Amino acid sequence: MGRSGYTSLSIEEKAYAKLRRNFNLKVNTDKTFTMWALDSMESAIEREDKLGKSFPGLKYIGNKTGGIIIEEHGKLIEINVGKTILTCSQDKGLCKHILFSVLHPRFEF
Repeated sequence: MGRSGYTSLSIEEKAYAKLRRNFNLKVNTDKTFTMWALDSMESAIEREDKLGKSFPGLKYIGNKTGGIIIEEHGKLIEINVGKTILTCSQDKGLCKHILFSVLHPRFEF
């Protein structure tokens, strides 16, 4: 039976074990795992909302090896992560696609 005033978030056991192990090894915080996870989810939701308002027309599609794929008006754009630089398949230099990508909560480098 759950604790009064709380809900239960069901997570597959293997995924939870991996996430918890990574948290214990990589995150330096005084927060409990549950509070840190909740804060992280809230931050990701707010970030996606602000990105949608700041970069209308850009949409996260997914990560790829060495980068991310986004969509703009039906056209796929790849942002590639090099050792010291990010490159855009459409534009040269720092562009809105790169900014959108690095600000997106699912961006991995």
